[in-house]
Amino acid sequence: MRNRESIVVFGLVMTLLVPCSFAQETPPPAGEDLSPKERAEKLAIDGKKLVENGQYLEAAAKFRESLKLQPITAVYYNLAYAHDQLGEWKGCVTNYKLYIEAYKKEHSGTDPPDIVSVKRSIEKCKVIAQPPISITSTPEGAQVALSEKHNIIGTTPLTRKLDPGKYNVFLTKTGYVSKEAQIQVFSKQEGKYHFDLAKVIKTGTISLSVNVRDATIYIDGKNVGITPYRQTPKLEIGTHQIVIKKNRYTSINQTFTVEESLEKNLEFKLFLIDPTPSWRSYLGWTGVTLGVVSIAGGIIAYRLAEEEFRDTELFKELQLYQNLGYGVGGSMLGIGISLLVWEAVRDAVDSVDLVEERAGLPFHIGFVPTTGGGHLYGTVRF
Repeated sequence: MRNRESIVVFGLVMTLLVPCSFAQETPPPAGEDLSPKERAEKLAIDGKKLVENGQYLEAAAKFRESLKLQPITAVYYNLAYAHDQLGEWKGCVTNYKLYIEAYKKEHSGTDPPDIVSVKRSIEKCKVIAQPPISITSTPEGAQVALSEKHNIIGTTPLTRKLDPGKYNVFLTKTGYVSKEAQIQVFSKQEGKYHFDLAKVIKTGTISLSVNVRDATIYIDGKNVGITPYRQTPKLEIGTHQIVIKKNRYTSINQTFTVEESLEKNLEFKLFLIDPTPSWRSYLGWTGVTLGVVSIAGGIIAYRLAEEEFRDTELFKELQLYQNLGYGVGGSMLGIGISLLVWEAVRDAVDSVDLVEERAGLPFHIGFVPTTGGGHLYGTVRF
């Protein structure tokens, strides 16, 4: 007897299924008041008629209205079928699942007899709604995580099918800056998403000191400023080129190495190419001139002394002039030449271009090595 009741119940459910399972119910007599359940059943019947006529949009509206009045298991199936025919993947999948849940609830967890075909319909709706999307990156080989950083789904280049909607995408690769973005997946529309990953740059800093002002500084061919340069820019670790130029001055063209997380101190000095003659030049030429004249006088005195007897007073006087000429002239000539050499090798800087020593250091101490030792010197700025 129980088996016959189950068969009767199943028959009543299947009369509401579409397309071939639609059954015609006799409408209640006109003028009678209908209960919510009866109105729901009437709307379900009207919906089935619309389905048979291919009016799926109108049928879906009837089925939804029916379910608001009274949840009927078969109507979930019919609504899912209408959405399936309309190509509305979300309504298709949702209502097929609701149909399975409702049937199980009514039959102690047993799957409906058409579970295989229903699941096939669900997968078909998903396939239609899930066009392939591709995620690529430069460089390739980045790990891709979806929605959560730990939810890794593969590495680029990657092709996947996703339900339409918005997703957070995370790309990570060793040696590159991680990338986070949001993508929009559209129903029935393929998507291509490309991401450029920036390389992680390890850097160090430099400090720069130049003795003249208004000199132009180039680092790796880029104009970074003029002197005095107080910044400490970050540079990628490795070898770099620095060029420093200023009109009338010698130029700097050197390479230097930057180490990770360290500061490189660079000190350079520029000097005038054609410096204005200084007191060294004037005194030097004066000393050379006087030295030559004195030596010439000594030579003349020597010539005259050769004509006199050695015991005479004149000879002795000429000999004295000779020695004085040689001695004084040699000394003056030596001093003059030394000053001229000093002038030639000195590193000159125009005083208006000179960068002053940093505040708090009004003095400078240095050491000059010499044969057998050296001497210490100091300068004080007032």
